[in-house]
Amino acid sequence: MYAHRSARDHTERDPLLSQDNRYASGPPPYAPLLAPANTSEAQEHAYESDPPKTRTGRTFIYTLIVIFLVFILPLGASFLGYSLGTDNLEAERQGIARRDRELDDRENHLNQVNATLIEDNRLWNIRRSNEQTRLDRLSARLNDWERSLNQESENIRLERKHWNEEREKKEEEERQDKAKREKAGLHWIDLEPEEACLSYGKRKYRAQLSHLPSDAPGMTWCWTVPVTIHGVDYSTPDRCENLNGEIYGEWTVAQNEPSCQTYFDIQDHEETCVHGVTNRRRFVGKLENFHEKDWPNWSEMCETTPFSVHQWNFERAHRCELWPGAMGAVGIIEVYDGTCGLGSSESKVLEIA
Repeated sequence: MYAHRSARDHTERDPLLSQDNRYASGPPPYAPLLAPANTSEAQEHAYESDPPKTRTGRTFIYTLIVIFLVFILPLGASFLGYSLGTDNLEAERQGIARRDRELDDRENHLNQVNATLIEDNRLWNIRRSNEQTRLDRLSARLNDWERSLNQESENIRLERKHWNEEREKKEEEERQDKAKREKAGLHWIDLEPEEACLSYGKRKYRAQLSHLPSDAPGMTWCWTVPVTIHGVDYSTPDRCENLNGEIYGEWTVAQNEPSCQTYFDIQDHEETCVHGVTNRRRFVGKLENFHEKDWPNWSEMCETTPFSVHQWNFERAHRCELWPGAMGAVGIIEVYDGTCGLGSSESKVLEIA
C-alpha cells in the first residue's frame, strides 16, 4: 500500500517519471544507493516522498535565490544607487556650480555696489568738506558782520547819546538865549524901503536892530527877531550885516509894491513883420511905470515884467533893449504869423536888432 502510494506521489511530483514508466513497478535505481539498508518505514516513506534530485534542484534554486539576495540584489541596488547617486551628484554638482555662479555674480554685484558706495562716500565726504569749509567761511563772515554790527550799534548808541547831549545842551542854550532876548526887548527900528526897485513887484527894506546888549551875539540874534511889513510877518531877515557895531537886517518884499509893478505898452507902429524871416511878427513894448530912481536895475525890471499882446501872454519879454529917445527901455516879443512872408509889401518893417 505504501509502495504504491509512494510511486504515485513521486510520479505526480516529477514529470519526468510520468513520461516513462520504467520505474513504476519499483523504486528508482538510485534508491538503494541513497537510502540505508536498515531504514525504517517512516524514513523510507520520507525518502520516497522527497527524492534527492528534487531536493538538490530545490537547494540549487534556494542557493541561487540566496546568492541573488545576498550578492546580486545588493550589487544591483548598489549599482542602481550609484547610478542614481551619480545622477544626483551630477545634478548637485550642477546646482552647486549654478549656486557658485550666482554667488559669484552676487559677489561681483556686491563688489560693484560696494565700490559705488565707496566712491559715493568719497564724493560725499569731499562735498561735505567743501560745504563745511563754505559754512565755516560764512560763519566767520557772519561773526565779522555781527561784530561789525555790534560795533556799529555801539557807535550809533554813543553818537545818539552825544547828539542827545548836544541837543539838550543846545536847547538849554536856546532857552537861556531866548530868555536874554526877551529880557533885552529886541526889536527893529527905522524900517525903510530902498528907492530903487529890485525887480518886477519887489523892493528891498532895511532896519536896525535895537536894544542889543553890548555883550550879546548880535549877528546870531539878528536872525531871530521877526518884523511885519505891509501886514506880512517875516520871521527872519534875508540878510544880516554888522556896520560899525550896529546890526542891520534886510528883507525882500514882493507884496503890495505897486510902484515896482511895471508893464509894457505896445502901440500899432511898434508891430511889424520881421525883415528877412518868414512867418514871424515882432512886437515892441515900452516899459511903463518905470521911474528914474529904478534905472540902476532897469535890466532886472524889464526882464521880469510880464508881456501880453493880443492873444499871447508871456511871463517875460524875449529880450530887453535900450532905445534912444522917448522909448527908453523896451521889451521885444516875436511870434508866428502866417501873413508875414519874404515878399511882404508892408511899409512897417524893422531890421532885426
